[in-house]
Amino acid sequence: MKKSIAVITSILLILSVLFAFTGCATREESVFIGSWKATADLTELLSTVAEDDLGGESFESYTDEPITIDVIFNFEKDGTYSMRIDGETVTKAAQAFADVLKKIVNAQLEEYLKGEGVTDVDEFIENAYNMTFDELYEKQGLEEQGIEKFTEGLSLESSEGKFIVKDGKLYTSYSVTEEPDMSEYIEFTIDSGKITFTNAIGEDENATALLPLVLEKN
Repeated sequence: MKKSIAVITSILLILSVLFAFTGCATREESVFIGSWKATADLTELLSTVAEDDLGGESFESYTDEPITIDVIFNFEKDGTYSMRIDGETVTKAAQAFADVLKKIVNAQLEEYLKGEGVTDVDEFIENAYNMTFDELYEKQGLEEQGIEKFTEGLSLESSEGKFIVKDGKLYTSYSVTEEPDMSEYIEFTIDSGKITFTNAIGEDENATALLPLVLEKN
């Protein structure tokens, strides 16, 4: 699970490095000005982590809905930006993450017990623990642990920095006192009032799992 937290943290670093100062706004930069919301789908990334950490189990095979969080971006005319993660969507995503973990643990337990010759897994658990699997899972505090594992790597505080937009590329800094690293940028397209991040250059390789990322006016 440490890998999943490290990956989620890297996602936030990727998102927070999406913005650098320019004294005169370009046409592309003017399009950015305002408040935007992007829904980041974490399912594929979490599934990759689960396959490594949970014996090859795939997240995507245990959930019908994607696990997402909303990220709010504000681009200002003075060349600064701020970004925050919507707390309500984090709460929902954390619960969805915990629910999938529970399904995986249940499936793995059933597979193990059947391999030991147990034909009725539910009956075996009730006889062994005098409670159902759900009750046992809750008593062990595993659901709460799953939620904590998801949320502990996420900061709900707003981050800010400077941004430059030039030739279909978005360059960013980590704070309003820093200039961006021009070797790192996000490629984007603008269409029908939406901004789509299409590629990450010089960023953590996990960034590609979030792309394309579509920003819509908030």
